[in-house]
Amino acid sequence: MLSSPTSNPASPTATPQGNGNNGGNGDGNDDGNSSGDNSNRGEGGGSGSSPDVDPAIISEHSLLTTRVGDVVEFAFIITNNVGRAQNVAATSHLPPFLEPLQVTTTWGTTAVEGHTVTAAIGDLYGGDTVTVRVQARVTSHALPPHNIAIATVSSGNDQEESNNAAAFVFWTFAP
Repeated sequence: MLSSPTSNPASPTATPQGNGNNGGNGDGNDDGNSSGDNSNRGEGGGSGSSPDVDPAIISEHSLLTTRVGDVVEFAFIITNNVGRAQNVAATSHLPPFLEPLQVTTTWGTTAVEGHTVTAAIGDLYGGDTVTVRVQARVTSHALPPHNIAIATVSSGNDQEESNNAAAFVFWTFAP
């Protein structure tokens, strides 16, 4: 059972610097009239594109121990340390022993295609944090070296890619 793509209009944990349709005057402050629609966030009223951006990703758990048939939940957390990261997206290619059931995000939209889960986040400002949660069923034993799921984050203007991947290691045991 795969969930259909989801959208969450809630904002990231930090306050955005203007969101486009808010009558922004370019000073980085939200000038009101917010429509609640996150699709135009970052266009117009914000501080503009910055060459100094640093989106990063970490895993909420680095090791999950489970049994075949269990439903596991794991999360990756995307942050942007400085500037305005544009067109941010997170992707995880799940190993064959995991059947994705549901993917949610605190900002943006999600999609599942086969064993690949994605979150299209859009623009993230310095200090913004987004959490992507994945629920999956363990369908067979997780055997090394194929017991790792890697999640990556990308941005259209990220110059520093050393912190753009996070890993989850899975171990299964007999009942």
